[in-house]
Amino acid sequence: ERGKRGLDQVRSIMPPRYIRLTYPPGAAAALPDDPERFIVGGGGGKGKTGVPNRVTLLKLGDIKLTEEAHVDFGTDRVLGLNVHPSHKLVVATTAGGVTHGLRYKDSALVKEFSTQTAQELPGSEGEFPSQRAVAFSPSGDLVAISQGCAIGTWKVTPGEGLVHVRTLGGAPAKGDVHPDNVRDIAFDSKGEQLVSHSDAAVAVWNVTSGEVVAKAGLDQSGPVRGRIKFRGAFFQMDNAGHLLCSTSGADGGLISVRRIGEGLPVVRTSKASSHPITTMGSAPGGLAVGNAEGQVVVLSEKGLKLQCALGLHAMPVTAVVPLPSGDTLSVGFDNFVCVGNAKETMAKQARASAMLLALLLLLALFILLVVMREPLRAILQ
Repeated sequence: ERGKRGLDQVRSIMPPRYIRLTYPPGAAAALPDDPERFIVGGGGGKGKTGVPNRVTLLKLGDIKLTEEAHVDFGTDRVLGLNVHPSHKLVVATTAGGVTHGLRYKDSALVKEFSTQTAQELPGSEGEFPSQRAVAFSPSGDLVAISQGCAIGTWKVTPGEGLVHVRTLGGAPAKGDVHPDNVRDIAFDSKGEQLVSHSDAAVAVWNVTSGEVVAKAGLDQSGPVRGRIKFRGAFFQMDNAGHLLCSTSGADGGLISVRRIGEGLPVVRTSKASSHPITTMGSAPGGLAVGNAEGQVVVLSEKGLKLQCALGLHAMPVTAVVPLPSGDTLSVGFDNFVCVGNAKETMAKQARASAMLLALLLLLALFILLVVMREPLRAILQ
């Protein structure tokens, strides 16, 4: 009974929970059907460093994260990954232009198929377009994968692989949308539109036609010092027809709401971090950014108000995922995976604010009594 009480006390003041991997993770996702399991991936690349290229299945415990299974990819570094909304399927992309389907069940993780989704760059020696951005449509029937400055959409056939549907963009020399590699992509809630961003541009696409709905570049004369880059773009969940975008410069980063229309005009902007933003994550009920100082900053999606900033990593954060619990999943260049304690931190802040307010009210009452003591005494006499 004493041990149970002690465990309950630990849970009530839960610190961040970590695991250190043997490789630098660059991608992370939560499993939609299991709140205590997560998928991360990354690696050391082609060099003979002994650093694996791997996708790892993790489980959340009372005091730490533990590894349950992994799949290795030899010398082919894992770039991006995402999880099918219902089929227990993980799609992971690699630097060799291949996309792999991995099946998870309980504590097992096995490779089910591999599809060549990118072609070797002309004139190169085994180099392929970057496939770091991966997103499933809400229904799970399509997966979008970045291919350098372009995006490919693929029909998902569990157990059989991927079938190419169409390519969006991909001709920057002809004035196309993205002049550099696409960093992130995301579908809207209906699966009808797709948003993509590179360092220099953000665009909204019609998934069916492949046409650009709206696009925007960056004004380098803004309030952020240094060259400004996009670091995230998602459809705003509680505000139809709008995007949430993050931008970053040398002295910090901003979150902006942009209306989906010609030029993607900015509706509202809020300071999100005093350090350069490296990544952004959005999920139902949650918004978070990671920065170059290893912090994870949690914000409210509706008001863009800072809720808490947690120093979870010793090096830049490479991916952050808001979780349904109110906490965050993050990975960094320090090889650590972390489930943060944002929910507990915000609860403590709320309690501290309530206590401060109570003390201020007591102080005000005391001052009022002191000031009114003599007048009250005169009235009573």
